[in-house]
Amino acid sequence: MNNTSAVALDLCGRVIPPGDPFLKPDHPIRLVEGICFPFFLVICTVGNTLNILVLRNNRPKSTADIYMISLALSDLAILWLYIPTWVQRIQPAILTKNPDFLMFDKTYRGLYPGFMTILYFISNWIVVVFSLERLLVVSKPMYFLGRFNVKTTTFAVLAIISIGIIKSLQVFLDYFFFQTTGKLSMYWNDIRAAKYPWLANWYPVQAVATVVDPILVFCFLIAINAILVHRLIKRHKTCKQDLQSGQGKSDSGNYMNTVVLSMGCAFLFLACKLPSFVYNALLLATRPPFCTYRISNFAGPHWLAFVWLFSTINYSANFYLYCAISKKFRHQLESRFPRLSFALRKLRNCFWQNRGPGSPASSRFSSPDTETTNDQMEFS
Repeated sequence: MNNTSAVALDLCGRVIPPGDPFLKPDHPIRLVEGICFPFFLVICTVGNTLNILVLRNNRPKSTADIYMISLALSDLAILWLYIPTWVQRIQPAILTKNPDFLMFDKTYRGLYPGFMTILYFISNWIVVVFSLERLLVVSKPMYFLGRFNVKTTTFAVLAIISIGIIKSLQVFLDYFFFQTTGKLSMYWNDIRAAKYPWLANWYPVQAVATVVDPILVFCFLIAINAILVHRLIKRHKTCKQDLQSGQGKSDSGNYMNTVVLSMGCAFLFLACKLPSFVYNALLLATRPPFCTYRISNFAGPHWLAFVWLFSTINYSANFYLYCAISKKFRHQLESRFPRLSFALRKLRNCFWQNRGPGSPASSRFSSPDTETTNDQMEFS
């Protein structure tokens, strides 16, 4: 008797082992998002809101200000749009007990992937473009310093948004045509293949692009920042030789504030997106034409939990990174919110005093009047 109809196959035509069950809804790994999300939502909202408030009144604006504000807005949107999914994760019965939420959930699930595709694309590629700009400025400052300004940066951000919208267009079209059929979602794949073959052909391309995009971002950032570090080391040696010979002066203040800021954003991104890079690479290997790997039903949720956790850290920590590595940003924060800055400085001094003997905390973080703030020396 032929029992092949009962065998489950994956996209590569391989038989899915029967001993690979899906994790239960109450498995501990599924609690990661439910427990951690409120904490990340608070620190993301506070940090990115302060970031926007500090930088929007900055005059004159630099290219870094435009990138940082755009990044803060996209990071805020990513976490706030995730709230309905989180509510459903911690309270699955809400779909059966609340008809209004059920109607909202149908629309939300149709549009959410498209909006998140746009926002992820914006957050990822802003970091890449910011790093690329700094690399070009460090490599050829006399040529690129006058060419990168607020106008060109705004154009670059709008171009990223436009490409992100194009990238997500298939998701919105898929949802729109599905709504016009008035059929249940279980029949949509067959209807799409019969009635909209162009959309059915676009669907697998979109799926591959969604996986490949974060891999490209990760590789580009590694390459750009590796070259940037090499150029900075080479430039430092050249400036040191010129200073020793008395033929030049150090211009590190012109570049380092914004360069360090862009490199900090890139390194935070690379550290937090490493699990996502590995997972997407494995996911790509599970699909045709590669078919060299298979993610089990047990391992998949564990991978997704770690990918979500580290990605959410990336979207929540940018403001705190700016405070840690950018002296100019700390000065802007102090002038905009003096009471908050005083409380943070007091907390920081208490931390250093409790570390034990050594120089006092006040001397570690003293800011003499003669210290250069780079406000006038900042090049965009």
